[in-house]
Amino acid sequence: MNHILVDAPAALPENLATYAQPELPLNTELVQTLTHFLDRVMK
Repeated sequence: MNHILVDAPAALPENLATYAQPELPLNTELVQTLTHFLDRVMK
């Protein structure tokens, strides 16, 4: 996962290419973790 929160390869050229692909989904584990956290906090 890179700093724009999407899964990205470690290789720099491929990683940089993710910046021009706004259709890429957010990292699944990040979304699940945030959802779990918010569910607990909002109760």
